Amino acid sequence: MNAVNFYVNDNCLKGDLYTRSIGNDGNDGLTPDTPKLTLTAAYRLAKEGDIIYVDYGNYKELNASGELLFENEKRVLFVIAGTSSKVFSKLPFPTNEKIAPEIFYIKNDLPVSRETYLKHLPSNSKKTN
Repeated sequence: MNAVNFYVNDNCLKGDLYTRSIGNDGNDGLTPDTPKLTLTAAYRLAKEGDIIYVDYGNYKELNASGELLFENEKRVLFVIAGTSSKVFSKLPFPTNEKIAPEIFYIKNDLPVSRETYLKHLPSNSKKTN
């Protein structure tokens, strides 16, 4: 079974890394354009192994250090963009499983997904004669 990606954003777009729209719990949370507003709403939909991308912002479900204030019983992976420009995961790295790391790119000294990296490349729309 493939992991499902969910997206969460607060009511601000400033500094956002993963989403392109304001969060709303009425959204499906499945794309950067339709993020949930709260971690709780995304977590309710997520199943074990799914990934929840949490954009920069203020969330009642996180403490000041960016740690979850609820128990992650489903072993959902949270990827959280923090106010200190650090991106981190809230799921411990498994030591008893063989897994391959995901390919990532560096943009502004931060790891980003291939999709995010390519989206922010300058376009080559200049015509040459």
